[in-house]
Amino acid sequence: MSHLPRSRPLAPAAMIASLVISVLTLPLVTPAHAGSASEGQAIASRWCVSCHNIGKGEKPAASDTVPTFDSIASRKEFNRVHLEAWLGHPHPPMPNLNLTRNEIDSLVNYIESLRAPH
Repeated sequence: MSHLPRSRPLAPAAMIASLVISVLTLPLVTPAHAGSASEGQAIASRWCVSCHNIGKGEKPAASDTVPTFDSIASRKEFNRVHLEAWLGHPHPPMPNLNLTRNEIDSLVNYIESLRAPH
């Protein structure tokens, strides 16, 4: 036999208050892929160009271990979600730039814009 108290149904006023609190505490949601490719290009010009070639058709970067943005976009296995995760939690040798969600979306949109049409 359990000695736990029985839960009682919430009164209508308590249910409404609970619903209002739940809605008001939801995080603000931005539309998927809200960042623009032009903003992403500006971010790349500021943060990424020291290691990566960031434009379409540019020569490979100084090191063959650093991919160009064009080569990233052209990969058959290009995956937006994977790239967003990588930029959100980069691994060495890439520095952690502490990009915002919108900056990541913009950067991924820019890289995606370099893909050749299928």
